[in-house]
Formats: sequence, C-alpha cells, structure tokens
Amino acid sequence: MGREIRRVPANWEHPKNGNGKHQPMYYRFYGDALNEWLDNKTKWDNGTHHDLIEDPSLKEKYPNYADWSGEAPNKKYYRQVEFSEDDLTHIQLYENVTEGTPMTPVFKADEFEKLCEYASKNCYIFGHQKASKDDWMLLLSDESAFVKCGDIAFL
Repeated sequence: MGREIRRVPANWEHPKNGNGKHQPMYYRFYGDALNEWLDNKTKWDNGTHHDLIEDPSLKEKYPNYADWSGEAPNKKYYRQVEFSEDDLTHIQLYENVTEGTPMTPVFKADEFEKLCEYASKNCYIFGHQKASKDDWMLLLSDESAFVKCGDIAFL
C-alpha cells in the first residue's frame, strides 16, 4: 500500500461520503485538474497534443480525447477548496492506493515524530503488519513520501 504525507490546514477534516466513510480524494484542487484536462483536450482536438505529435495515427484510433485519456476529472475525487501555502501548517498520513484516504489524525507540521508514533500503534505498513516508529520514520522520511503540489515540495 502506498503512503504519502499531505500538508493540510489546521482544521482539516477529510470529506466523507454518504456512508460516513472517507471519500477517496486526490490531493489536487479540482479546478487545476479540470483545467489541465481541458487544455489537453483542446490540444488533442487541434492535433498539437504531445502524444499525437509522436504518433499521429492515435487520432484515428481515439478520435475523442476522452477515449484516449478517460473522462474529465470527477469533482468528488478532488479538493474543492484551494489552499495557500500559508494555510498548510499541518500534516496527515494518507494511503494513496486509491485516490487517497487519511490514515492518521492531523498533526502540526513539526510533529513528524508524533505522526510516526501514531502510525506505529494504529496503522498497518503492509497487509496486517505493523511497524515501529523508527520504521515509519525511515519509510516516510523518503522525499517521495511527501506530496508535491505544483513546484512546491512539502516538508
């Protein structure tokens, strides 16, 4: 199972679905994901998409961009609120096998060790295996565990 640390506001509450369970959600803001998809669709339609430049025959196989890339982003799987960097003062551990659901409560950004201590007692590292605080720290201190938002690398 993949893990990532997301920067979140102090009062962050991950959205829940109609069943009261956490709604899987990408870290990206919906507006950004939609704009990127629409930009790529426009490029596909006018033949300037990088994949069409490399292989123009793709347009015959996939006349519509959605046939090639999938439908436009679904709003329920993306953040609806755009945060400024100043808002993102806390951290939370997420699994990212799905779009992402939280594994821990929210911690202050400087409480990385507390987050790892919580994970050692309450989270599985693989299947039903637990790991020590030190193992979580080692796993999560890898730069790839931290979400990158635009050009900003968090933590």
